[in-house]
Amino acid sequence: MNTSRTNINQFDRAYLIGIGGIGMSAIARYFKSINWVVGGYDKTPTLLTKELEKEGIKIHYNDLKNAIPKDFQDIKKNSCYLYPCYPIIFGRVNIH
Repeated sequence: MNTSRTNINQFDRAYLIGIGGIGMSAIARYFKSINWVVGGYDKTPTLLTKELEKEGIKIHYNDLKNAIPKDFQDIKKNSCYLYPCYPIIFGRVNIH
């Protein structure tokens, strides 16, 4: 397991899986408040996800890879990916 820490200041965008949950939506709003580009996926549109969209957060409800907005597809950009099963994971997606 890699125990090295990543400096959050190197990032400027966040993509959250499960963005419609109470915890992930709060994290999304925090990142938006510090002027990051924020987006994410959720299974179902809700009042909360609609509020996030009104606040300028890009959300999609289709779980296909090509539904991810282009802002988050370029792994060379500084991106932070967060998943609800791991409280905070910074770095690039590496799925085995």
